[in-house]
Amino acid sequence: MNYYQYKRKAPRSKVTDFIKPFLVIVIFLGVIVAGWKFLGPSLMGGGELLSSEKVYLDIETGSARAMTAGGNEWSNVLNGIYLYEGEKLKSTSDGRITLTFFEKDMVRLDKSTEVKFASLNRDAVGGQATIEVTDGKLWVIIDKSGPTISEFTIDTGLLKLRSSGGTFALTYPGMVYVLDGSVKADILNEKDIVKSLTIGVGQELIVDKTMAADLAEGIEKEVIFALDDAFKSSNWYRWNQQQEGAVELEEEAASEEVTSEDAAETTDEETMDEETTAEEEVTEEEEEIDLNDKEPPTVPQIEIPGNNGDTVALEDVKQDIKGSVSSDTEKVIVNDYTLSRYVSGSKEFRYTANIAFGNLEVGDNDYEVIAVDKNGNKSETATITLVLSQEVYDKAKEEEGEAEESEPENSTPTASSSGGVKITSPNNGENMVTSETSFEIKGSVPEGTAKVVVNDYTLSAFSEGNTTFLYRASSTLGNLEIGELNTYTIKAYDPDDELLGSASMTIDVESGTNGEGGAPTITIPTSATTYSTTLDQLMIGGAVGKWITRVKINGANLDSYIPGSEEWKKTVTLESGDNTFEVCAEKDSEQQGCSSITINYQGQ
Repeated sequence: MNYYQYKRKAPRSKVTDFIKPFLVIVIFLGVIVAGWKFLGPSLMGGGELLSSEKVYLDIETGSARAMTAGGNEWSNVLNGIYLYEGEKLKSTSDGRITLTFFEKDMVRLDKSTEVKFASLNRDAVGGQATIEVTDGKLWVIIDKSGPTISEFTIDTGLLKLRSSGGTFALTYPGMVYVLDGSVKADILNEKDIVKSLTIGVGQELIVDKTMAADLAEGIEKEVIFALDDAFKSSNWYRWNQQQEGAVELEEEAASEEVTSEDAAETTDEETMDEETTAEEEVTEEEEEIDLNDKEPPTVPQIEIPGNNGDTVALEDVKQDIKGSVSSDTEKVIVNDYTLSRYVSGSKEFRYTANIAFGNLEVGDNDYEVIAVDKNGNKSETATITLVLSQEVYDKAKEEEGEAEESEPENSTPTASSSGGVKITSPNNGENMVTSETSFEIKGSVPEGTAKVVVNDYTLSAFSEGNTTFLYRASSTLGNLEIGELNTYTIKAYDPDDELLGSASMTIDVESGTNGEGGAPTITIPTSATTYSTTLDQLMIGGAVGKWITRVKINGANLDSYIPGSEEWKKTVTLESGDNTFEVCAEKDSEQQGCSSITINYQGQ
């Protein structure tokens, strides 16, 4: 493949313009120019002076193109050159690039990624870089061990990220994954900051334009989640792990699907013709299992409520099984159920047996624990037997019944209102029993109200002089409990902090139905049945009754769902157009109800 050199024009001085009497002056000026070049600045076309800070380019695979500051044409670049402030760089569809900043920090570009070096500066404290991203994926490694500190700002137009140390990945425009350190993120809507937050290690941020617009309207959205396995199984993640020596991968296919535009970018423009634009379809290879590694993890050690092989008589209808595994463990399986909250490499595991979850019953209950490493090798099986007697079961039911009988028939609080404070929604302020798990509690307060307090929480959005209030109660926010009676008391105060009046109501979520039935609710990314996004991956999630033993999405079991956890989440990959996801809940293999959402992916 032919390349032409990526060049910057330098101003030229013609010796013939000077006559011999001024030769000393010419030599003096030449020394100054040479010294200036030695210190670092480069000269762009038109004689514009560049920042002395530079970025070293290492083309790992494929090819790359660059554009000079203020230019409008892309040019092929050779490996091993320096790039400067104001310049743009993009990898082609077969190119992956490593950039070195300030001799110690690295930013890797995935295939078909485009960036601009908006600013590059360095002082006695360290370096500062601002990178504007217009497409693709980045992997950022900021060295925090040296004497100097680097500060990186990554701007996608939807997000502005800032970090001074650690490792994180970005998928344009709104997905961030933090593997080390932390990242401060501003979510932008029409260039205005609508939410600022910090993403910690082991967390991911997922946001799109619709969510940003909702946040601008004051609608809260859940955007930070635990780091998902979907990211860790991606080729981009594995390739970066390979670059850091964490894993070994087979070499990727040398070519991929190439468009006519890409072909033009990687071919000498003077000799290119239409025949050079033929497309070639190649897929990225998945990580191969190390067939030479046959050594399994050590057998798990059960420590609570007994040891391996023990038979334990229970005194309650629920029991945690806890123990330890070796550090090479990738996942832990108990009776064919993969523990979703077990973190790879952790030396401890926990599993809950509960008659309400359907995994414990009267009689002998055998539990088999297996550890699995990253190559799929399985340990020997550790077993424990829990014995639940009929007497313990009956006693638990009897105690539950006595607790119910001890409550007088009229013990349920009644809705109340005084002093001009009134709840108008939901259910016009009257107590209610429901299977819903998210509400907007609205109402009115008298004139002269300075603040409104709901269950000891002062509404920050309420301003003195307002006569209406809004409070959001949801299981995902932690202020609405499923299977329990929830009481909400609203109090209005005057400027002197004197109580003007109050109102209260109760919302009983499924506790009046003995925990039976109920379709899952979908609250992430929205509670509506349709949603549009420009992200090709999205988190969907919501709530289920604590009695639900299994959740299915489009007929497939959601392995990460923990019975009794009252919530479900999954990162889904989207195809262009409409993507429909049906979420169903089961109790003891009997379907309790389904909900669905259709997500329209508007591809870039």
